[in-house]
Amino acid sequence: MAPQLMPLSSTIFLLIAAFLVHHVTAYTPLSDATLKNLPSPGTDFDIHTGALLAPILIPRVPGTEGSTKVLNHFVDFFQTHLPKWTIAFQNSTSKTPATGSRDVPFVNLILTRDPPWAQPGNVGRLALVAHYDSKVEPEGFIGATDSAAPCAMIMHAARSVDEALTKKWDKMAKDGVDENRGHEQGLQILLLDGEEAFVDWTATDSLYGARSLAEAMHAEPHPALSVYRTPLHSISLFMLLDLLGAPTPAVPSFWKTTHWAYKHMATLESRLRSPAIAVAKSTPPHPFLVDADKKNGPWLGPMMQDDHVPFLKRGVEILHLIPNPFPKVWHKSTDDGEHLDPASVEDWAMITTAFVAEWMDLEGFFPVAKKIGRAVEDGGRKTELIGDYVVFTVAQFTSPSTNRSGSTGRRSLGLLTHLPPIPVTLNDTNSEKLHIYIHLDARPSALNEQIAERPCEPQLLPTMRTPPLWLTLAHVLLHANAQQLPYNPTSIFLAPNNEQAYILLPSSSSAPAGELLALNISSRIDASNLSPTILSKSLPFLVGSDDGVAFVPAMTPSGDIGVYAGSCASNSSVWTYSAEGAESGKWTETAVSDSAAELRNTNFLAAGLYFSTKIDGDAANTPMFVLGGMCPTTSNTNTSTWQASANYTNSLLKLTPPKFTGATAPYALSLGAADGQKLVPEAGHTITSLAPTLANASSSAGAEYVLIGGHTAGAFIGMDRVGILALPEGTWTFQSVSAHALPGGGELALIRASGNGMPDS
Repeated sequence: MAPQLMPLSSTIFLLIAAFLVHHVTAYTPLSDATLKNLPSPGTDFDIHTGALLAPILIPRVPGTEGSTKVLNHFVDFFQTHLPKWTIAFQNSTSKTPATGSRDVPFVNLILTRDPPWAQPGNVGRLALVAHYDSKVEPEGFIGATDSAAPCAMIMHAARSVDEALTKKWDKMAKDGVDENRGHEQGLQILLLDGEEAFVDWTATDSLYGARSLAEAMHAEPHPALSVYRTPLHSISLFMLLDLLGAPTPAVPSFWKTTHWAYKHMATLESRLRSPAIAVAKSTPPHPFLVDADKKNGPWLGPMMQDDHVPFLKRGVEILHLIPNPFPKVWHKSTDDGEHLDPASVEDWAMITTAFVAEWMDLEGFFPVAKKIGRAVEDGGRKTELIGDYVVFTVAQFTSPSTNRSGSTGRRSLGLLTHLPPIPVTLNDTNSEKLHIYIHLDARPSALNEQIAERPCEPQLLPTMRTPPLWLTLAHVLLHANAQQLPYNPTSIFLAPNNEQAYILLPSSSSAPAGELLALNISSRIDASNLSPTILSKSLPFLVGSDDGVAFVPAMTPSGDIGVYAGSCASNSSVWTYSAEGAESGKWTETAVSDSAAELRNTNFLAAGLYFSTKIDGDAANTPMFVLGGMCPTTSNTNTSTWQASANYTNSLLKLTPPKFTGATAPYALSLGAADGQKLVPEAGHTITSLAPTLANASSSAGAEYVLIGGHTAGAFIGMDRVGILALPEGTWTFQSVSAHALPGGGELALIRASGNGMPDS
């Protein structure tokens, strides 16, 4: 944008107009718990790979290919992630001083989310506004603060409050809504084209999109007897974001009539920076919003020209969020992604999100992360932080086996995702680990059909009632050892009879070669008085080894535990622990065929499973599949770069055992899927079986496995999509899930690796 001093007559008119309209709006402050757990953008604002910001950081002069690409980015985002929003375009053309007689097209994007019962004309709306165009000059100008970053901030805010809006309005509908009462509140986003001047800022060479849209909204009448006469009158507050994203901004309060809203936002900034919440990332010498205590003028709003002016002239209330003075990069080629301050960008996104949530009265409708349990490390050792690294392990809930004829004996009730210990250094001698659980709800129907028809809904687990759920609580108390890099996570397996659980612990200070434990879960467990049985005081594949051994465990159909173990640079083998039968309590090692030496490395943080096409086949002959994983570079001993410098794979390996039970031949190693390239090479994901689907009762079976989460070298995979692997076909499909019902903020933020989510396509 460009500031201009306005003539005195226009200033007086605008001051009068600003006082003519007053909208009554409820405003409910958020609790500390809600504010602390609002979704964080994570790497969505990464200037190279961020799903929200990176696609906007290109030249986007009106009427050019870059402008169209950015507009399509906005539309794709809302169609994919926020389908309940209505999308509309307002088009216009205009001649410019730079194009002479040639008309330039301008496209404004209007995105609206209203209560589902609301009548046209009876909805007041908070409007979040930014322009998405960039200047013609200097050539190649990006305009990161002006206003790519503000657009991304608004997108994040919309996504963050969307599910809470749904929950609020669903509750209102359930409680009974008077559809004729009017004065409903909705949310609107205006992404405007043509804010910048093509040559010099004048009344006609600027604000092309805003002028056209304000006129069109003012000219469109609502039905007779509506609360609001036109769509323009429906705007309760026009909140304009511009020139945000540089370090240490100072944003004044420009308008006396909206100073109350400014003060609410300033209060939110202060709370986000407070020790009790401590969500803010930047540490400026003064608050972003510097006029919180302002009581009298001067009010500089009339002196500033921006996209709000055509709306202000028609009586709309304005909250203008623009720094004064402008950023040093203003209208320079250095206003690019490299000169953004990431902490400031994220803080503005969080402040905006919180303000929208309070304006829309969303307190009580956000999921709040709850610490269900914790384990404090023994021995006074300082826990080393493992980068920003999070691993998922998933257990499948099951009800007690029915074991009826023709039944699989296991009824799937859903998936439990556990974010394993996140080490948090408290001081030089003490550490603790926080444990978070997410329940991926699945109705007890045909799960493969259910996932296709209705997205899974991530929920925090408030209670744990079935034995497998108590098991995960048991894990919190059982495993209190710090994980060191390279990293092998704890694994929990449920026996086929649902009466026994196995816990495979990696190396720790108390058990350098790991342990295998068993826990009786046939009845309710007292989490304060656990008595696990030690089945194996050490894991043979870790005995005498250093930290270079990776292992991928999985449970066989018969209830044994198979482990693919080795290292990235040497031979691997399959170890099997026999839980029952003559070999009960023993580990057996079987080599892996040398014929596929290029595949034979074992990766850290891969996922394993057993699958057979034969319904009644010999469990000992069931192949093992290993998906993905990461291999640290052999020369890298720096744990701070271990994740970023590792090699990652998306291969699905198939380990086929010898054809005959007791045979000494090695496992045959091959690729198990033809289209694994649809996956981003990743590690730290989980893959969990859904209920099997039977082709016929006598010969063959198929199954589907849900892949969740994971990370790449530079980012975590967003949990707004899951991958579904179908075996024996080896094919992938991808389904959306309800995003952002997740623990939000800080180190627990789950972020996308690319604009396309999990599939790299």
